[in-house]
Amino acid sequence: MNIIRKLLYTCVFLFIAFACSSNAAEKEQDFSALQERVIKFIQPYRTHIQKWFWRVSGVTYNNPFASENPSSLATFVDCEVCTQALPFLKEILQTGIPEELLIQLITVACIALDLAPARRICQPTVEKYAKPATYIFRDKPDLNFDDFCGILNPGCTPVSEHLTSWKIRLNNEKPLIKPRPLPPPSVALSKIIHFTDIHLDLHYTPGKNTVCDLPACCRVENGEPANETLGAKTFGSLGCALPTAGLEAMYQHARDTHHDARFIFLTGDYIHSNVWEYGQEENRMHLEHVSQLLKDTFQDTSVEIYPLIGNHEPDICNLYPPESAWGNFSLTWMYDAVIRPYEDSIPVNQVNLFRKYGYYSVQSKADRNLRIVVLNTNLCYIDNFWLPTAPIDPFNQLQWFADTMDLAERFGQKVFIIGHISPGSYDCWPTWSHQFNRVISRYEAIIKGQWYGHEHDQNYKITFAEGTNRPISVSYVDGSGLPDGMNPAYNVFYADGERGNESTWEIVNHETWILNLTASNDNPKNEPVFSQILDAQTHYKVSSMVPEEVHDFIKRMVCDDELFLAYQKVNIKGDDSPRFKPCGNDVACKSVALRNLFVANTADVSHRDELGRMILSVDCSETEGEGKGHSLAPSSIIGWTLSLITVLVGYYGERY
Repeated sequence: MNIIRKLLYTCVFLFIAFACSSNAAEKEQDFSALQERVIKFIQPYRTHIQKWFWRVSGVTYNNPFASENPSSLATFVDCEVCTQALPFLKEILQTGIPEELLIQLITVACIALDLAPARRICQPTVEKYAKPATYIFRDKPDLNFDDFCGILNPGCTPVSEHLTSWKIRLNNEKPLIKPRPLPPPSVALSKIIHFTDIHLDLHYTPGKNTVCDLPACCRVENGEPANETLGAKTFGSLGCALPTAGLEAMYQHARDTHHDARFIFLTGDYIHSNVWEYGQEENRMHLEHVSQLLKDTFQDTSVEIYPLIGNHEPDICNLYPPESAWGNFSLTWMYDAVIRPYEDSIPVNQVNLFRKYGYYSVQSKADRNLRIVVLNTNLCYIDNFWLPTAPIDPFNQLQWFADTMDLAERFGQKVFIIGHISPGSYDCWPTWSHQFNRVISRYEAIIKGQWYGHEHDQNYKITFAEGTNRPISVSYVDGSGLPDGMNPAYNVFYADGERGNESTWEIVNHETWILNLTASNDNPKNEPVFSQILDAQTHYKVSSMVPEEVHDFIKRMVCDDELFLAYQKVNIKGDDSPRFKPCGNDVACKSVALRNLFVANTADVSHRDELGRMILSVDCSETEGEGKGHSLAPSSIIGWTLSLITVLVGYYGERY
């Protein structure tokens, strides 16, 4: 019996072993087949996905695709890829495939097809973005693909009406708009310093290779340069993130030169662009360093510092999940790292609001009649693929914004607005942008300026009153601390804020200061060299920065080539920048450079299109005056006169 029992046990064991091995072989065969399907599906979109890897990093200088239609609408998720990939991904997920196996599938495809700038970054990048993607599809199995693709890539597919027709509530009792009074020329002015897009890299190592085919080089792992000229420099290098020495130099120069500043706006993107390395520890280290160092540098001054967050602050770059997903994708640590150095100077209820949603509002200590409104404009970012899951006024921010503005108006306060992504950027979802601009149009009388970053180069954006050609607000989209093929920069604004109750807080002048990388790194004293490349009143021939003046300045550039060249030098943060490519006599180039300055509402590009057509068709004739460049020919003067009449009709028609 013992022998029979042993034989029986042996047979059972062999049967189980055979069954398991057959099952394993079948599973391996199934995986191989699925892997082949994934690779075959991705193959046609290889270039699209390669561009995505660079797009998500946010840099231009090292980007091999940067020269391809740089002014086009943002396509973080290409339309064709989106509409084809979503059903395919859903089909795979419906098989019950574990998340780990899905990550392995996509990682193998990434490596096999060379989708990433370097193969080693495939796995960490895929892992980061696959987790929220699978969460979304499993949490929302009935997700409308057209809504998803149409929000992430506006115009790609039709979006459900209820997702685009929502409106925030506004107090419609708009007061009469009066002319903007400016201070006498002799009065003292208040200074505002603006730092944005620092993109610090605490791993930057002087002497290491600046050429690595990645968004941020200049690290130990990038090895030694082929020659000394390609080695990372002390204060920064064109193809790398900003080193600590460069950040310290910028902060210290601003402190020494503008120690009497009233305000500092720190508007996001504190960390380098190697997004596959992001994580709570890595990001927190950079956020705390940028934020705390600023406070320490200005600790012996009375300046008020207002920080916020950018799209690079989350541990998964660009992604701001809705409240329903916070249990799995919390960002509390991020908000805390940015606000902690300043929590003693900002009211507790506003600190708590920021820690939850990323926006807040403060009454200035310098003047109780001035309010600073800090927005989380990342919530309109079409590169945030959580946006389609809860697109109707995320975190109730716009309604809060409208209510805050209404209180400010009732208390007779003036308002400064700061954010990271300009609502006039094509990165901002048009529906959100439109609702935001309804608030700006309603409260134009008390808004004295808007400050943003994100774009790395430098420009203005004009907001027009709804349904008119009347300029009502200026957005200052300022240059980055990140080199990205340019010099690091910070900006200073002068406001009418030193006259007590008579202060209007209108912006009177604008300066741009650059850390000249070539001069600084070649300096035998090993000291940073700064240059002032803009005094708006001098270089742009304006008497102030009120909307009408900036609007006129932009219009004058259409035919004043010297003025336009001066703008181009500042736009790219210095004419020694490798990215400085003046348009010369190329009117198409000029049209691309200027027309987007008339977009503050991405749902209405009519002013952009009108300016673009004018640039391409206007008859500019030479003038004899030295330094004049080009001026309007008589036929164009008639056109401009008609435009002026249109502005006046719009102005008074809106009032009566």
